Amino acid sequence: MRVLPVLVSFAVLAGQPSFGQVGGPAEPPPADYAGRDYTDSKGCLFQRAVVNGAVLWAPRLDQSNKPVCGEVPTAAPVAEVAADAAPAPEPAPKAVAPAATKARRARPALVIVGTEAVASGDGLCPRGGARAWLSDGRRITRCGGGALDPASVNALGVPGLAVAGVSDDPAALARAKAQGAGGYRLVWSSDGTLEERPVGGAALWVQVGAFADPANTEAAATAVKGADLPVARQKVRGGALTAVLAGPFATEAAAAAARARLKAGFPGAFIRP
Repeated sequence: MRVLPVLVSFAVLAGQPSFGQVGGPAEPPPADYAGRDYTDSKGCLFQRAVVNGAVLWAPRLDQSNKPVCGEVPTAAPVAEVAADAAPAPEPAPKAVAPAATKARRARPALVIVGTEAVASGDGLCPRGGARAWLSDGRRITRCGGGALDPASVNALGVPGLAVAGVSDDPAALARAKAQGAGGYRLVWSSDGTLEERPVGGAALWVQVGAFADPANTEAAATAVKGADLPVARQKVRGGALTAVLAGPFATEAAAAAARARLKAGFPGAFIRP
């Protein structure tokens, strides 16, 4: 899975916005400031996000993952403007509905349906290796060999991958291979281990944010789970930040629907491969 530019990162202390820390505005917006975007006195742009009911101000990053600065600071606080000229506050964003209130549809557990040796000269592993076929049609290849049982596959850290066990059903292996009849595309690789998915297979994600603080990472992941969506994490920027992702989704429409469910709490969420 390719790493795209990270748009946001957060800092939270005791459930409230934290200012003056790395990544936060030079000063907080006024207490009754209702805008979605805010530019501090240094000219750096921030975006409002809501996680578990707490308002966070996330720095907007450009395509090089650098803060967007040089903007005109937001106008003087509302407290300094005449009361009759103060804009009406925007409605509070709706909280993501708790998972308990949603009708759940059980998703089939992902299992390994077969393994095989990869011969020397293979296009992915010139010196050979080992391969595991998964029930959703994707395959994991470990160049040079090594175990590919559920525990070792889960330990790879592939975003969105959690193998529940092994199937001994030959028909399941045949179905998995049939899904790749049109070819495969590489979507993730690390240290000689590769994940491929059938052409046209699920490979879309909704990234809700990227965080330096583990507490913020878990809060965002919990919110995604609360929307009854699968959640994954990915290290980005050399491991300095952890991206929280919803998915994977098989179609653009499914990814768009997931983003719509998350945008109240994460207005900066975006769809990515």
